[in-house]
Amino acid sequence: MTKSYLIFLKTKHPYLGLVRYALGIMMFAYSLNKILKTQFALPGFVWTEMQTLENIASKRLAWVFLGYSTWFQVLLGVLELLPALLVLFRRTTLLGAILMLPMTAGVVLINFALDLWDETKILSLMLIFLNLVILIFEWHKVKSIFLTTVGKALLPKIAVLELIFNLAVISIVSYICLPQLLEFKGQTNRLTGDWINQHPIEWILTKEVSNDVVLAPRALKVYFWADGMYTQLDDTNEVTPTTYNVIELKGKLALQYNDGKVVECNYSFPNETELKIELLKGHSKITQYFKKRIINENRN
Repeated sequence: MTKSYLIFLKTKHPYLGLVRYALGIMMFAYSLNKILKTQFALPGFVWTEMQTLENIASKRLAWVFLGYSTWFQVLLGVLELLPALLVLFRRTTLLGAILMLPMTAGVVLINFALDLWDETKILSLMLIFLNLVILIFEWHKVKSIFLTTVGKALLPKIAVLELIFNLAVISIVSYICLPQLLEFKGQTNRLTGDWINQHPIEWILTKEVSNDVVLAPRALKVYFWADGMYTQLDDTNEVTPTTYNVIELKGKLALQYNDGKVVECNYSFPNETELKIELLKGHSKITQYFKKRIINENRN
């Protein structure tokens, strides 16, 4: 009896059993947390603090996003529950570990990419470690599945032809897509700011003059986007989207509204932090002065 027990201890089964139960129980608890919609809940005061996206900490933003849709939260829980149950049974351990790997890898990436709490980072690393240990224990089966999927004896000639064909397809798609994407990425002017690095510019109206008469102050913010979109946000919180076209050399700006109306303006920069726009409305010449605010200026 003692000899049989020692032989059993020399096999992988007791250690694999400990790992799979540890992983299965932990993931089972987390899946229930999501299914019952309790994991991503936020206290009331947090919602009142969140006035703008710019001011939301990455940790809270992640929680708001993941908990925004209740059915999505439940779906995440179900996707965690199924592999958690599978790893509890010896015959389905490998299937459960394979299905769970994208889940544990995704949790690790979210925790580190959004710089979440240290405790959750450590826990996510523990989960993916246990997940990988199961796959290492079952490496021969994993290797067999890989070879069965890819094929043990690909004909070299067919493989070369397929490689050439795929390279041709990738080259054609890259030739079509890359110039447009690079052109879009490279769009920049003093109106848009460094939008690609999440530092666009918000222009805030400071003064408005019509035929040398200073108009009553009003709240107006304008935004120029790299894709040619232009947005106005006034004191009624009404958003007016439109498109714009800039002729930088001549200091011309054309705004085209959704109803097809086009307003041509002159624009200039009196200094580094101010924008001046001159436009005609009927017989009136309106001059607007905006101050510059860099969004996310204090964020890297």
